[in-house]
Amino acid sequence: MVTVTKTELVVEMYVDFVSCFPYRLVHWRNGDISIQQDERHNLTVTPVRVTSEYQPDVTLEGFRATLRIQDPELQDFGLYRVTVGNSEGISESSVFLDRATSVPTFHSYSLSSQDATITVTFSSDPNFQVEWYKIQRILTAESNVDITTHRDDNALETEATYTTLLKYGTPTEPNYGKYMCVLRNNNGTTEVFIDMGFPETELPHLLETAVQQSDKFIVLTVNFDSNIAYPTATWYHNNDQLGTSDKYATELKWKNISSQDWLLYHYPPVQNSTKFESVVTMNVSTNFRYKYPSIGGSRSFSHPNANYTAVLAIYNLTQEDFGLYKVVLENGAGLSRKVIEVTAPEGIYKACVRKKYMV
Repeated sequence: MVTVTKTELVVEMYVDFVSCFPYRLVHWRNGDISIQQDERHNLTVTPVRVTSEYQPDVTLEGFRATLRIQDPELQDFGLYRVTVGNSEGISESSVFLDRATSVPTFHSYSLSSQDATITVTFSSDPNFQVEWYKIQRILTAESNVDITTHRDDNALETEATYTTLLKYGTPTEPNYGKYMCVLRNNNGTTEVFIDMGFPETELPHLLETAVQQSDKFIVLTVNFDSNIAYPTATWYHNNDQLGTSDKYATELKWKNISSQDWLLYHYPPVQNSTKFESVVTMNVSTNFRYKYPSIGGSRSFSHPNANYTAVLAIYNLTQEDFGLYKVVLENGAGLSRKVIEVTAPEGIYKACVRKKYMV
């Protein structure tokens, strides 16, 4: 009797032999490869009562030859032969270990965030399906994404290794985030979860800074690009974070529109948020409507919808207000920093002492 049991992590094959004499030889082979005891292969022989093939109600003395494989790999599948011998001679039996008895096996994935491409490699029997999901929604041909699956050209006939590729032609911000690749065949399903982050080239891109000052106020302005929506700007002076108060006023503008009014100009609402459901967008010129800038392209020019301005105004001036200021610009790709020095005008605050500022 030949029996094969398999889980995702273990394969166990055993063959029962009828023998009234003790065994002298048990040898397993996979093709031309002799199987030896090691960390992944466990060989055992145990005495059992064997059911007669011709008389099911009769059991005879015999033994069971078992091969247990831990963490099966591609080369472990195929035709096995087990040879046993006793004082009367030898006998042989065959066992075929077929990957078709298993769910699809995930091998690896790779990311190219610059062009929003995901590649997943797996093995399966030929009757499989591949499905891609983003935010729990299945991606189809109408999703503006190219999905292809092919068998690897360099794979052996017994390996059946496949590659599925997801790629966007011109990626924008909504094309990044969490994905799930579902590999399915008649034996079950394997799910692969992948988080595709933004490329580092999409950090906020500094353009220019300006300092406007008088004897009553100082205004610092930083102009920058962000191809990712909802950037933030945080201001510091002498390592102290600054917020809106009687002394300080901060503002972030998109195309010279203050952040509290962005949603009126078709700026994208925060995903999975109900906060902005009641906002009515304005009937404005297309020049002021938000359109997602492309990701991963050249930053040698400024996309019209990617331009932002961070502003810090300082009032009720004292000598302590001069020195070094830092603005930290952040979006989904990471942080950019800019340090601005504000010096006291000639004849004003002569006693001003600039404090050392740690950048």
